Amino acid sequence: MSDVDLLFKQNVTRDIPLMGKWEFPPIRGTTEIPEGLLGFNFAKTSNKHNQTIHFYVHDYQFERVWSKPDVYIKMLSRFRSCLTPDFSLYREMPLAMQLYNVFRSRMIGYLMEQGGIKVIPTLQWSDESSFDFCFDGLPQRVVYSVSTVGVARDKIASKYPVFFRIRGIFYLAENLNRHTGHR
Repeated sequence: MSDVDLLFKQNVTRDIPLMGKWEFPPIRGTTEIPEGLLGFNFAKTSNKHNQTIHFYVHDYQFERVWSKPDVYIKMLSRFRSCLTPDFSLYREMPLAMQLYNVFRSRMIGYLMEQGGIKVIPTLQWSDESSFDFCFDGLPQRVVYSVSTVGVARDKIASKYPVFFRIRGIFYLAENLNRHTGHR
C-alpha cells in the first residue's frame, strides 16, 4: 500500500486545515526568488543544493512524490526551495481530474512546508473553466511560478500562447483577494 493510499485510508486529511471554496491544503509560500532551477528528475543525484527544484517535466517522473511523499520530501529538503508539482491540466481533461491534480499539487506543497521546505506555488490552469479552483486558496504576496510548457503542447493554445497565459494571470490579479483565506 502506498503512502498516499495510507494517507486517505487513515483519514489523515481530517487534521489538515483546508482553505477556500475547494478545500485545498494551505501553502504559505515564500518571498525568496530562486537563484536557479533544477528539474526534479536531477534532484536525486545533484549536489547543487542552492537550487530550487521544479516539476516542469513529464508527470510520470514525479508521480512517485505523490505515492511516497515522505521519502521524496526528505530528499528535497536538501535544496534551497521547491516549486509545487506541476501535475498536468489539459483543456480536454475532465474538470474533476483537473481539480484532483490541483489538490495533489497543493497537498504535496503543504507536506513539503511541514517538512521544512520553502515552497513556491506553481500556478497552473487549463482554460477559463478551471480558474475558479486553480487559483483558490493561494497565498498572497509571495513568489509564484508559471510555465508555458503545457501551452506549447496544446494545438489551439500554442497558436496564441501569450493570450492563454495572460488571461489566467489577469484573472488571478483581479481575483486573488477573493480566492484566499481559510474556510
